[in-house]
Amino acid sequence: MRSLTRLALALMAAATFVLATGLAAANAVPQSRAATISSTVNANALRPSGCLGLNLSVVVEGAGDGGATANQLLLGGPADTAMVGGSGDDCIVASTAATSIDGGTGTNVCYGGSSTVFTNCQTQIVR
Repeated sequence: MRSLTRLALALMAAATFVLATGLAAANAVPQSRAATISSTVNANALRPSGCLGLNLSVVVEGAGDGGATANQLLLGGPADTAMVGGSGDDCIVASTAATSIDGGTGTNVCYGGSSTVFTNCQTQIVR
């Protein structure tokens, strides 16, 4: 009798295993229309709306380098009180604490505070 009970339990376990694996194998996930999208974050992707007319090629964090020739997006922090662009067309975004912004040569868009002194900035945006 015990062997019959064990045999019945073994058959039930085997049937459950076959049924479970067979059902899992039958599940198919249909192909979706989701796509992978990748994009590069560059200076043009980060520029503010006032600089949309400029084709920027490099992002510079800090006060800037007056000798640079690239079209720069210069991003200043609170410690950068004097921002200096180069000879390219620059977008200079200074903190409102910046005391001076010199765009250098080229066509320059400069963002600063109400007390900022703007030099060589064809467009001045006070925040």
